[in-house]
Amino acid sequence: MFGSIGRLWLLLFVPFVILVLTFMSGLVVPHQDRWAHATFHLIYLPVLAVSCWALWRFIGAGPTRSLRVIAGLMLLLQSVAIFGHAGELVTVIQNGFFNAPESIFSENPHMFFAKFAILGIMLSLVLLVALTITAFIQRRWGRTARLPAA
Repeated sequence: MFGSIGRLWLLLFVPFVILVLTFMSGLVVPHQDRWAHATFHLIYLPVLAVSCWALWRFIGAGPTRSLRVIAGLMLLLQSVAIFGHAGELVTVIQNGFFNAPESIFSENPHMFFAKFAILGIMLSLVLLVALTITAFIQRRWGRTARLPAA
């Protein structure tokens, strides 16, 4: 069980932190390089899709109902994040892609989709912490799966 939760951490948390620090923070790629924002969305969209696949597999193999419910909520939030990221990427593509002006990042179409992306990712990461704590507590107490009798 903790192996699959570890994979979720590797697919949800690690890429988000690395990509944000690389492309969005200004530490690696300077803020004046406008292509960094579009590149972030190009790379992170497939990462979100793979994390949805991993969550789908976790839901099917989750040992307890509580873990499956938390993973299901995470899958919903990751889907919301995909919607937001795709919308942001389309907005950037329509406005010049890698040469898009800085002003589109604060205007309505981009900000509308950014709210979905940020909300989905952040709440999904909070639920990842809740999933990990729940799994730890259930393992510590020796709780087993309660499946209905067939």
